[in-house]
Amino acid sequence: MNNKFQFSNVRRMRLLRHSASSWSRNDNGFTLVEVLVVSGIFIIISTVIVAILIVITRGSKKSDSIVIVRQSGEQAMAQMVRIMRFAKSFTNSLDEPFPCNGTVQNNIKIIAAVDLSQYVFTCPSSPPTIPNFIGLNGTKLTNSNTVAVQACSFTCIQQAGGSPTIGISFTLSKINLSGALESDVVIPFNSSVTLRNISSD
Repeated sequence: MNNKFQFSNVRRMRLLRHSASSWSRNDNGFTLVEVLVVSGIFIIISTVIVAILIVITRGSKKSDSIVIVRQSGEQAMAQMVRIMRFAKSFTNSLDEPFPCNGTVQNNIKIIAAVDLSQYVFTCPSSPPTIPNFIGLNGTKLTNSNTVAVQACSFTCIQQAGGSPTIGISFTLSKINLSGALESDVVIPFNSSVTLRNISSD
């Protein structure tokens, strides 16, 4: 009986020592494999997060560039349409007759019906140089610091017995000094205005 009791005590002591040594080994820290695995996971997660942030930033810059170009183009177009709608007469900037056969022109002179004020709209030279702008009596309709005019023209079409319709067409791009792809934005603008105060004889 005594032998049995001693044997079981010895066995218990061995088990306690074994578990104590196991705990002490585990308290020493991580193994090299565990450290490498955790580092690899951390690197992968960091790479994914950085890639997502880059995509979000680029998308935001692209959206900002689109807004800048669109606002500039819409403001310029609205001003041109408003002035042309109430024209009493129109010529080119040299006071020569403006052809109403669809011929493309790079300038147009409008005489207002109300006060006979003169408004001369001009396109930049072709091919365009930068900085450039669409002009109104020598002032800028578009901001040459933020947008460039890629193309610009005026046309006129008139049916027999009808009023002439002026076509306005221009293309604006965001000036991209950084060379970043997300800042490359090109937007075309097109509109037409029927000059109701003018009719063919």
